Amino acid sequence: MLAREAIHEAGHAVMARWLGLGLKMVRIYQFEVSGRTCVLWPDTEAGDRRKMDLKILAAARTCLESFGIDTCHDEGGFRDEAQILTILHEMFPDDEDGQARDDYDAKLHCEVARLFEQPNFHAAARDLAEILTRTSEIDGPQAEGLIDRHLRGTFCNERYAL
Repeated sequence: MLAREAIHEAGHAVMARWLGLGLKMVRIYQFEVSGRTCVLWPDTEAGDRRKMDLKILAAARTCLESFGIDTCHDEGGFRDEAQILTILHEMFPDDEDGQARDDYDAKLHCEVARLFEQPNFHAAARDLAEILTRTSEIDGPQAEGLIDRHLRGTFCNERYAL
């Protein structure tokens, strides 16, 4: 059985690779029910970085859902959702009724969900989660190679869309 936190972190890592980002390492702490995906960020403009961050954060919940896992009680997901809200507040500071934030958030989750419906995304997440469940950690180049084998030919050309 795959560890929930392994699937969560696999979602972050697969999305980061799809966006063309490097990985330093992916690790889970099974006894703490948490994990960490360390992304190697290139020099990007703040607006582009925020959009990429949003996709990486949203990917964990979507990945869990693609495995049929209830995300209502996912502590890591709560932290991710809080970060998403913070970024959306920064992007839409004058959105008093929250409509623009809600619309952007809905589009974000739909876009990410469409990706994880693709068999190659799901397979990349599954294979990475299997390794994390067994070993608790995988170094960046090894994780990149595993993910890239599945995503070959589907890397994001419109990296900053939305």
